[in-house]
Amino acid sequence: MGVGRIMSHSDGQRIICAHGSPCEWIDRICDELENAWNSGKPPRLENFLDQCPRPAGGAPCRELVLELAMIDMERRWRGNVRNGRLPGDRPRLEQPDEAEEPHEVRLPLLEDYLRWLPGLGGPDQLPEEAIFFEYRLRWACGQRPEISEYTRRFPGKAEQLRWLLGIATEPLAGGSTTITWFVEKPSAHLLPYRKLGAYWLLERVGEGGMGEVYKALHLETHSVVAVKVLAQGLLERQRALKRFRREIQIAGRVEHPNVVRALEAGELGGTHFLVTEYVDGWDLEKLVRLCHPLDLGEASELVRQAARGLACIHEHGLVHRDVKPSNVMLSRQGLVKILDLGLALFRGDASWQQEAPLTGSDEVLGTFEYIAPEQLSSSHNVDHRADIYSLGCTFYQLLTGRPPFPRSQYRYPLEVAMAHRSQPIPPIRRLRSGVPDGLVVVLERMLAKDPQDRFSSANEVIHALRPWADRCGMPLLSARAAKAAIAKPVSADAR
Repeated sequence: MGVGRIMSHSDGQRIICAHGSPCEWIDRICDELENAWNSGKPPRLENFLDQCPRPAGGAPCRELVLELAMIDMERRWRGNVRNGRLPGDRPRLEQPDEAEEPHEVRLPLLEDYLRWLPGLGGPDQLPEEAIFFEYRLRWACGQRPEISEYTRRFPGKAEQLRWLLGIATEPLAGGSTTITWFVEKPSAHLLPYRKLGAYWLLERVGEGGMGEVYKALHLETHSVVAVKVLAQGLLERQRALKRFRREIQIAGRVEHPNVVRALEAGELGGTHFLVTEYVDGWDLEKLVRLCHPLDLGEASELVRQAARGLACIHEHGLVHRDVKPSNVMLSRQGLVKILDLGLALFRGDASWQQEAPLTGSDEVLGTFEYIAPEQLSSSHNVDHRADIYSLGCTFYQLLTGRPPFPRSQYRYPLEVAMAHRSQPIPPIRRLRSGVPDGLVVVLERMLAKDPQDRFSSANEVIHALRPWADRCGMPLLSARAAKAAIAKPVSADAR
């Protein structure tokens, strides 16, 4: 294939050449092209190809040619949209001339660059990433190209393109926020367009302090998975790298319907990654925004399923330490899944003793709006009851639309954390009337300041929620969320 990545260079990442080494000079030339476009006058690509080192009489580096072509294509199409000129269904395949009037600008397709630029070969020699790039770009700019057009234009890749573009079309047709974001923000990258071993990273669907999560395809089985990639900037931080490796070890231990299943992990060209099952649905934070107020039974069943996943995690001697709505998902099939074991702590064997070197004795791990009081004192000396408290905060938000101590009500984040230690939980009925006495008791016990006063296990939480959760069917809630997502600007997550 040759190309290592096809993307805008405003994200600051380095290109990885076909031989696997970073090519800073390609980055430099592409940055110069971006700067030339930013100056307001469309540049000539030939001027940038001349800067490329090449053998005597040889063709320029193919990676550079592809990168320059994609930057140029993106700029021309996006500039057309920005100026209010939407392309027709069949743009003319002629190179834009600088002397043309604005209304005469013709938008290029890949075949144009095959004619204009040396070293790209014929249509069937283009990498699938480049074809995918053009397809997504045209959708982003208002066109609705048919997959059949691409199989005709690139017959040697017809089979791959049918399934690849088919998977891409569904989120686009549903109003993918990735595309909207791309159109609205100049120089924002559309997709990573990168192969990682046997996987093709399609779309970024989540991010956090440790890295990013992508929707991906297995190139041989065509199965859809999620790939968590450790941020490049953390590779030199030994704590972060050790913690990511430990997450991989932990994820491999736990297998339960209510916990996202780990499939594979590895390192390729300095990129560390974890492959998990793909969950198509909504995290509970988005679900609350879509469907608030949730029925009491719906909220209870969401928490009960999450407690089942936590029970399995705890049985493996682990403490999650970061239970919160954004780390719990509801699939379109109505199944709750716990995500992200990146902060999990071993308690069942001697491995947890190694936690201090990874965190530092004074480092607080967790999310302040959902953190247990004792976790503020010692993140590496808590037990499973800290997760029960955090799940209680999540339950509170499902019922009321906000956590017990919202960040918006405090000047500093640490004040939110200290409220968990020193302030009483606001009575649930103050924010939502009609909560039955029994459910109030369950919630208050989950949110007890003293771990000794909480439920002693996640299994006890499961049993306590039965009277309300048994009345609810999650597929109906998933259907309601899907319907609401069409009307509201909140996208389905996919991790």
